[in-house]
Formats: sequence, C-alpha cells, structure tokens
Amino acid sequence: MYCSHTNPSPVVLPNGTVVLAFNAGHCHGGRENIGLASAPSWEGPYTLLAKNSVLRTPDGGPDTAED
Repeated sequence: MYCSHTNPSPVVLPNGTVVLAFNAGHCHGGRENIGLASAPSWEGPYTLLAKNSVLRTPDGGPDTAED
C-alpha cells in the first residue's frame, strides 16, 4: 500500500547536507505521519532516517500530525 510521501520541507546545513521532513502518509490508522530523510546535497541520494513516524504518542504509537 502506497501511503504518499509529499510536502517536503528541507533544511540545508552549512556543510551542504540536507535534512528533509515530509508527509509520510496515512498508513497508520488514518493518522498523518511525519518522516525524516537526509542527503549529502539537495541532489541526493536521500536516506530515510527512521522507518516509523518521528512523532510518537506516550505509549509509542504514531501520533497525529499535520505537515
């Protein structure tokens, strides 16, 4: 199931590395999730920094988020 990965918000660090927050989809019970990726430059290649949503509830589940 493709959950859409949209609305990237990049931050370019002084060394040129890019950290990207993005809408990681609605696969977790209809909750919108935020993902993080990084790359050595804006051209990529990008590496996913976490397989799960970066925002979590106190019990460890994916938290509701708005990108």
